[in-house]
Amino acid sequence: LCYGARLGEAMAANKNDLDNEGILIKHSLTKTTVEGYTRTFLEPPKTVDSVRKVYLPMEIINTLRNCSGSIDGYYCKTEKGWISRNRVYNFLSKYDVTPHQLRKYYATVLLMNNVNIYTVQSQLGHSKGSKATERYYLLTDKDKIKTEINKFFDIFTSCVDKLNLRG
Repeated sequence: LCYGARLGEAMAANKNDLDNEGILIKHSLTKTTVEGYTRTFLEPPKTVDSVRKVYLPMEIINTLRNCSGSIDGYYCKTEKGWISRNRVYNFLSKYDVTPHQLRKYYATVLLMNNVNIYTVQSQLGHSKGSKATERYYLLTDKDKIKTEINKFFDIFTSCVDKLNLRG
């Protein structure tokens, strides 16, 4: 989530898709209810451009490699099934942030550091020519951006610590 993946993509992350550069996003976890029965399943990501490698810092790669407790290599799968989206939202709500806001913070950080907009689109899985990435650049007040970025890194560090993800 902190590096541009959508919630469903992050939840479908698998150890087998991790290498020394990052993680390959090739599935999304989706939940649907039909006739009162809720089913969670893997499906292809949102768009063709969503199949991508999300590049990660080596510290995060090593943390993910050292994670235990995953089933079938999936980080968000337990003996009882998939971790619910509600659990993720509830956890993040303690910090007054949503999964999509983490994507926006990430995109803003990249754009404010003069990363090419096409690179940002690629990392986020946006289609070529998408206006979505451009909307992330709407924050223009540098003090506000610094505050938001600091909030993002505080939340990220807290999440890593609370989930005991440090190797």
